[in-house]
Amino acid sequence: MEQSQQIAEMAVIGGMMIDSSALYKVTGQLNSNDFEDERNQIIFDAISILLQKGLEVNLVSVAEQLQLLKKLKYIGGQQYLVDCTYQIPLTSDVQEYINIVKDKSLARRFFGLLKNLENEYETKEIEDLSEFIGAAEKSILEITKQRRVSEFLASKDIINVLVERLDNERAERERNIGKRPSYLTGTPTGYEDMDRKIGGFQKGSLIILAARPSVGKTALALNFAAKAAHCGVPVGIFSLEMSSEQIMLRLASEKAHLSTGDILQLPLKHGTTYFDTNFPTEREEQTKIASLNSALDILANDPIFIDDYGGNKLMDIQAKARKLKNSHPDLGLIVIDYIGLINSSGKNYKGDRQQEIAEYSRSLKQLAKELEVPILCLCQLSRNVEQRTNHRPALSDLRDSGAIEQDADQVFFIYREDYYNNNKDDKAQGNNQSDIPPEPPIEGEEPNGQSAPSSGNSMVELILAKNRSGELATFKFMFMKQFCRFESIYDGDDYQGWSTQF
Repeated sequence: MEQSQQIAEMAVIGGMMIDSSALYKVTGQLNSNDFEDERNQIIFDAISILLQKGLEVNLVSVAEQLQLLKKLKYIGGQQYLVDCTYQIPLTSDVQEYINIVKDKSLARRFFGLLKNLENEYETKEIEDLSEFIGAAEKSILEITKQRRVSEFLASKDIINVLVERLDNERAERERNIGKRPSYLTGTPTGYEDMDRKIGGFQKGSLIILAARPSVGKTALALNFAAKAAHCGVPVGIFSLEMSSEQIMLRLASEKAHLSTGDILQLPLKHGTTYFDTNFPTEREEQTKIASLNSALDILANDPIFIDDYGGNKLMDIQAKARKLKNSHPDLGLIVIDYIGLINSSGKNYKGDRQQEIAEYSRSLKQLAKELEVPILCLCQLSRNVEQRTNHRPALSDLRDSGAIEQDADQVFFIYREDYYNNNKDDKAQGNNQSDIPPEPPIEGEEPNGQSAPSSGNSMVELILAKNRSGELATFKFMFMKQFCRFESIYDGDDYQGWSTQF
């Protein structure tokens, strides 16, 4: 054992015997297994017995207790106890020594875990590698969470911490005058009306964006992601349905104000440009090419990271999100499209889909807190919303599990009146969707067997139906379907450049 660690362990033991405040500070943060030296483990256990009996703890009482346990001679007699008291110059320093002992203990546990995992991998047949890795990461996380054991804090101390945090946030806002609005406290949505009312997407929040299929969930989520990234905020996107190329195509469509059909018709790159600016076309097409190249240049420099593996399990998402956070500490948003497509972990839920989705939502909330990053998770609504006269969604319409409503910090619904009017027109003409084979989804929306409303622009309401930290609200947008673009109706010219730069 290192000399510094030995001194730290003896100092902790010594502090416990000579100062009552140090005694309770130690017992609240350490146990006997945290000591590497067996002698110190024995002494700690003896002190714990004295505390349980309500007896005073000092050199004499500890020596007597060790004598009763027939362990006094083993630890080196009374002289070792005296030596422990000499290792701490001031009892106020005991916390420093506690931290050393705790860190060394965690290091031993950590490397012991790694050794056990290696042995298990070499000696046992691993049926599911991703599940094995996920379990390992969970075990490691449990160790790291214990790095510092929390204690009760007095209100005065909490207030001091709060004031310091608020002061730091104020200083940060002052440094960003002209760069970001003062009311923005989280990751920007890019829409002034929303950012003013909710302050952006807040750290550690699980945000649900729900709607019926083909209403525009993916498009709106990508709009949020693109706008946040253009503000310099790193964004991670888990696309469980669409390929990364499809995602980028839709992002380019939104930013360039070009339909995906127009983009696919343009000539491919030659030389240093994305698309051929020298291609002999009409002026209109040249304008489209220039707009697209400009949009792609912007996207290429924005910190957007896309994972399009459709077989992602919950543990895969957790592992990849942690890795992204580690490589980009300022990660500001994670988008998951969508929760219903997360691959089964292999656990036996006995066909209980609600239980499975409940685990996903609970784990995603924990992940958001762990990484201190808002997670925007897309979710579908049940058919109940279509069977009512009033088609405006409610929290009870969330599909698969009520746990989503419980775990979410914010729940947004997309409501498009034209979506339901279109379906009524189809039914009136005898086009019963249930009798028609499913068609490929339009521009990457969820496969659902429903046709999307006709192309053009639609009035859209974004309903904030749950807000754990503030008021409920409704935001109005114009959805330009051909461009996969949402534009806020209420964002004005005084948005300090935020709405115009996108």
